[in-house]
Amino acid sequence: MTALTVTPTGAVDSVELLARIVRGDVISPDVLSGIDPDLLAAQAEQHGVLPLVAERLAGRIGFGAGDVETPAPLRSLLRAKADAAAVADLFAEVELTRVLAEFDAAGVGALLFKGSQLAFTHYPRPDLRPRIDSDVLIAADACEAVHALLDRFGYERSNKVTGDLVTGQSFHIMRRDGEAVHSLDVHWKVTSPIAFAHVFAYEELAGSAVPIPALGPAARGPDQVHALLIACVHRVAHHHDLVRLNWLYDIHLLAERLGERSWREFVRLAVTREVAAVCRQSLKRSVHLFETRVPAWVMAELRRPETAAPEPTADYLKTRSMARIVVDELRVLPRWRDRWRLVRQHVFPPADYMRKAYPSAAAVPLPALYAWRFLRGAGKWLTP
Repeated sequence: MTALTVTPTGAVDSVELLARIVRGDVISPDVLSGIDPDLLAAQAEQHGVLPLVAERLAGRIGFGAGDVETPAPLRSLLRAKADAAAVADLFAEVELTRVLAEFDAAGVGALLFKGSQLAFTHYPRPDLRPRIDSDVLIAADACEAVHALLDRFGYERSNKVTGDLVTGQSFHIMRRDGEAVHSLDVHWKVTSPIAFAHVFAYEELAGSAVPIPALGPAARGPDQVHALLIACVHRVAHHHDLVRLNWLYDIHLLAERLGERSWREFVRLAVTREVAAVCRQSLKRSVHLFETRVPAWVMAELRRPETAAPEPTADYLKTRSMARIVVDELRVLPRWRDRWRLVRQHVFPPADYMRKAYPSAAAVPLPALYAWRFLRGAGKWLTP
C-alpha cells in the first residue's frame, strides 16, 4: 500500500485519509502532524469512524526504523472522544438486550439490522461502530403491540410524519434524568421509498435470520447475503449515494466474508429485485476506499441489467429535489387512488402531528398551519 503524503499546498483529502487510516495503511508522519486535531476528529465523527480511527492511531505509525509516535494532541483527543462514546455504547447495549428479550417474550420476532447488527457481528467491539440509534425490523402487524410495549417501558415516541406510503418506521427515545440513554428506530419496512418497496420483505429476512449471541438468545438479524444487500441499498435509498465511511466500511466487512456461493445469491437477488445498479455503485465505492475484494464477475453481472430496461431504483443515484422524487414515486404507483393517497400524506399530515410540530400556534386554525408548512417547505422541496 502506498503512503499518503501532503500536497505542495498542504491539503489532504480528509475522506481518503480517514479511509486509509481505517484500513491500516502506512501514513506519513508529516500528514498527521500537519492536520488540526479538532478538524480530523470532527470529520471522523461525521463519518462514523472516530472510534476506529482512535484505535488505529492509538500507538505508532509507520513500520521498522521509521516508526514515529502518533502526535500526542491528536491521539489524546481521539482517545478521549472514543472512550466517552464507549461508555455511552455500553449503556445502550444493556438497554437493547433488555428490549429484545421483552419483545421475544411478547412474541414479537424483532430483527436487529444495519449497523446495529454489524456492531455485534462484524466489528471486534460494538463501540467501534457508532450508532445514533438501534434499528429493529418487525412485521407490520406487530406495530401496535410494539408501540404499546415501548410506551410501557418508558420510551418517548418522537413526532414524525405518518402515512403508510410516506414512512415505514417510528422513533423512540429512553431518557434517564433528562438524558437520552437509548434510541430505538422501529421499522416495519426496510426502506421507505416506494421504488424499493419490493426489495425486502420481513418474512423473507426472518426466515433466514441468524443469531446474534452477544445480545442474548432473543437477538437475531439478517443473514450475510441479505445484510450486504441491505447495506448496499440503504445508503442509496435514503441518502442518495452519500459517501459516508461507516456505511462503506460495513459493506467492506460484509463483502470480505462472502464466498462464491453467497456472491451468486447476492447477484441473483440484486438483479431480480432490480437494485443491481445501486449495489454495484455501493460496492464500487467500497472497493475504491477500502480495497474490498469483490470478484470481477460480480461487478460484470451487476452491470448487465444496464443494457436492458432501466431500473427505477437507479434514479436514486442521481441528485434530485424532493418534488422530483415524489413525482417519480407517483409514476411507480399503479393506481390513481394510491397516487392521491401519497400526495395527501405528504401535503396534509395528521392533525395531531401538526399541533405537536407547531405548539406555539395552538390557536391557529389547522388550514392556516397547513398553508404555513407548505410555504416554509417549498424551497426545500424544489432544491436538489
